[in-house]
Amino acid sequence: MKKPLRIYARASLTDVSYATGNILLAIKNAAITTDTYLLVVVDKLTGKNNLLTIVINENKQVSVLSKKDNNRDNCTRVVFLITKALLYSTDDAERKDAEVINAILQRYGLDIINKTYSEQTVVLNALLSDLEQQDIAAITVKYPLLQKHIDRLKASQTDWMNSVQTHVLQQNEQKNTPSASKLHPEIREIVNNELMVYIEAMKKANPDTYGELATQIENIIIETNQRIRNRNSAEATQEVEEPTDVTIS
Repeated sequence: MKKPLRIYARASLTDVSYATGNILLAIKNAAITTDTYLLVVVDKLTGKNNLLTIVINENKQVSVLSKKDNNRDNCTRVVFLITKALLYSTDDAERKDAEVINAILQRYGLDIINKTYSEQTVVLNALLSDLEQQDIAAITVKYPLLQKHIDRLKASQTDWMNSVQTHVLQQNEQKNTPSASKLHPEIREIVNNELMVYIEAMKKANPDTYGELATQIENIIIETNQRIRNRNSAEATQEVEEPTDVTIS
């Protein structure tokens, strides 16, 4: 029997924050406004994820994190600027390619660099995912300078995500405020034991309303778990993929 899809127990602070932000965005876009239980779970997740964002943002002045965030901001600017330059190419084919890439960039806007840490992480991952689509990647690979800086942006994003958890937890330990270490497993439990159990049931009961949303949430969790496996492949076989007690509260 196939195991239910759940966020891995070894998910880091940034894994949980990233997944939750994307899940909440997917639910918002689904516009299911008459489901009382789902709205209650969303409110609970939003409140806790906002607290987690506050904890992260309290560390914004930490020099190492600030440097890494500035690095991904600059990488983002360069991708936008190179694409803008290609829009002025005298070669029709190059200009048309640039228009396709620019349409994707403008969907998110350069203002993403002014968002909070958590929001920027979610939006950048969405942007990078769009740029990795096969038809888009076939365009960007034709322009080595653009592809080089897209790769740098991806690397800077990964570097920041891998670093923020360590710094936040270290700061909390120094302040004797282990709120982040408590918050992120609490959020994971809500996603696993409340949201996913409910969404899976509603997908079967009402696929027309919940089917697409369920698939989006499942893909977010699959992507998050894959990141965890990639980060620590040596321990992946020991990962527990489901909670021992699954209840709706």
